[in-house]
Amino acid sequence: MDIESIKKNYRNFEDYQIIELANTSANSLRPEIIPILEEEIKRRNLSENLLKGIQVQLKEPTPDEIQNYLSIVRQQSCSECHSKTQKLNAFILTNVRSAIFVTTTRKQLKLACPDCLEKFKSGSTQKNLLLGWWAFPWGPIKTIQSLLANHKAIKSVREDKPSDILVSFVYQNIGKLETDKDNPNALKHFLSQTNNLS
Repeated sequence: MDIESIKKNYRNFEDYQIIELANTSANSLRPEIIPILEEEIKRRNLSENLLKGIQVQLKEPTPDEIQNYLSIVRQQSCSECHSKTQKLNAFILTNVRSAIFVTTTRKQLKLACPDCLEKFKSGSTQKNLLLGWWAFPWGPIKTIQSLLANHKAIKSVREDKPSDILVSFVYQNIGKLETDKDNPNALKHFLSQTNNLS
């Protein structure tokens, strides 16, 4: 697609589409497209922090920058219990459901304080044991695998350091974190959405 067509497309985008593009996809755009996106953000008088979010995606973050983003995330209040007494962490929760001949496995990123992550894990364990084993042969096998995976995952969030999953989350969302780091309400909303994604 040529530059003029891209400009025209961006003009027709809704604000939320431009914001999403700036927050999550800048590093996948061709270099000549970045100025067009930046120009569109300025034309619409959208937050200048979006421009910072774009720029941070275009370079390799330093270890200190990653630690800074991790600190910002971990110091937020838990979206589940609203407490700030524990640092936030993240893990992948594995859920298994079976129905006669079909077994499905769904993995979800969960980001919360360690106590709430433990509650997610306990709830998942009960549901996996109740609903996961019905289909043969994969139901029992996948159920056992999910219990082991969740047990291993929850151990990593009880440590004082951020889990590998949380570090990966920060890398993947660095543009959004840069955009919202000085906007506590937007950051809280973004982090709370994480637990509701299917």
